[in-house]
Amino acid sequence: MMPWMTLAVASLIVILGIMMAIISYKNKGKTKRGPDYYTFFLMGLIWLPIGIFQLITGGSSIFFILSLLFLGIGFSHKKDWKKNHVSFSKFSGNKKKIALAVIMGLSVFVLLGILIVCEWVHTPLLAATN
Repeated sequence: MMPWMTLAVASLIVILGIMMAIISYKNKGKTKRGPDYYTFFLMGLIWLPIGIFQLITGGSSIFFILSLLFLGIGFSHKKDWKKNHVSFSKFSGNKKKIALAVIMGLSVFVLLGILIVCEWVHTPLLAATN
């Protein structure tokens, strides 16, 4: 891996760690919710095709293993799905704006990642085929 990429990943981990520390400090003393097992189940469903694709193509099996883990955790707590699940429509105005900003930011990161990977393996993503 290139040194700048290692530095970027390390910086991102440090920034996320600082953000999580600030958030946990601000939420100290508030009532805590339990885990949202419905979201675990959905994460497992979303990661399963990616894991199967990677297994078929000879890639890493980590997505397949994690998808089975998330599916198992989510499905084993099916009775608790409605207990801690909060849908997007029930968010307040400020939380909706924050959630949309996070979704848009993560979408930009995914698109940048796809473009970087395509450039890295020298396959033009938007090249015209002749």
